[in-house]
Amino acid sequence: SDHRRMKVPCKSKPVAIEQGQDFLIKYKDTSKTEEDYLSAEYVLRIFENISDQDVRLMGFNVKRSHPKWMILKVLPVPPLAVRPQVVSPGQSVPSQDDITHKLVDIIKINNNLIALRNDSSTDTAMNDTRKLLQYHITTYFINDKPSILRATTKNGRPLKVISQRLKGKEGHLRGHLSGKRDDFSARSVISPDPSISIDQVGVPEDLAKILTFPEIVTTTNQKWLESIVMKGHDDIGGANYVTNDHGTKTDLAFCNDLSTIALSPGYIVDRHIRDNDIVIFNRQPSLHKMSMMGHRALLMPARTFRLNLCDTTPYNADFDGDEMNLHVPQSQAARAEVRHIMAVPKQIISPQANRPVIGLVQDALLGCRLLSKRDTFLTRNQVMNLMMWLPTNKDTILPPPCILKPVQLWSGKQVFSLFLPKINYDHFSNGVRDQ
Repeated sequence: SDHRRMKVPCKSKPVAIEQGQDFLIKYKDTSKTEEDYLSAEYVLRIFENISDQDVRLMGFNVKRSHPKWMILKVLPVPPLAVRPQVVSPGQSVPSQDDITHKLVDIIKINNNLIALRNDSSTDTAMNDTRKLLQYHITTYFINDKPSILRATTKNGRPLKVISQRLKGKEGHLRGHLSGKRDDFSARSVISPDPSISIDQVGVPEDLAKILTFPEIVTTTNQKWLESIVMKGHDDIGGANYVTNDHGTKTDLAFCNDLSTIALSPGYIVDRHIRDNDIVIFNRQPSLHKMSMMGHRALLMPARTFRLNLCDTTPYNADFDGDEMNLHVPQSQAARAEVRHIMAVPKQIISPQANRPVIGLVQDALLGCRLLSKRDTFLTRNQVMNLMMWLPTNKDTILPPPCILKPVQLWSGKQVFSLFLPKINYDHFSNGVRDQ
């Protein structure tokens, strides 16, 4: 609570400084000082003398982020996994990674500096070597700033150092951690298919051989999974990998005799996706939650994803070359969530405006209009063709025609009633008197 300064301020005005070349700090007015640039030791001495109270006033934390830690006294060396050797064909000796080259330079200059100090060399030689060491440390971390001379290999290629490996789209964070290549997602052009359900998505058969789901072997499904493994990796409805209970993975593409693979409970079979598997379908940009919805897969020929016309509204999709992504959930828990929370039928009413975002569009809407007009009449053949599209499990009985002579004709509304659900709710409207 006591905010009095522990040390009495000296009231002297601090010397103005600015950033010079190679990220070094120099004095603005060089006439007052002997040295142009501030040495790292001098800056470290200033930082170490800052009182704990001043450190807190500047917004730092004495135990977690002291300003003196900004000056490196020890340089950590990354392990070989970070900077692996590159073995090129025709080379007897493997070439080293860029970071290894940079570390070699740093060690050479550092050893040179120690030798100069031991030989009691001149201040000029020591300062030049120090600046060179500072340059190598800077370009070890950052080598793509225009203000710094690029560190290059012998043939003039700029070195790819630590900051470039981490930042940007191709860096470790975005390129390898946030997004990685796998066999559980796909991307292709979309095309319309009004004959599939709104909660289905047509998946090309070629993709179904790559997309897999890890099925755990139990006593109940062991026989079924054995038959899937016997199909191999090349047949639709087969499998790509078998993982035993010790974690050893067998690639069925390289297995000559599939009958030698015996399954036991606890093994994992990465089987191809099949009809009615739960998948997530997505169109970018993902602007609202309806941009990613759960669908049932339906394997189809050709090479595009097939989508019901009614689903175009929430995805904001059209069929002029749009591409969409498909993701296969990799556990039963994930599948259950997608089926019961993300599925298209659960997303029809949008919470945004509390109204449906999925409705009839295009041909279906025009068809409903034309079929329900008062002057639409259909012959027996036309009615039979339309009835062919009704669900097979529905035991539909053709109603008597509304016009018997000269030709039997059914009204469009009669046909419309055939595919509406049977609703047995009788009720009088509000305006009717009690009977």
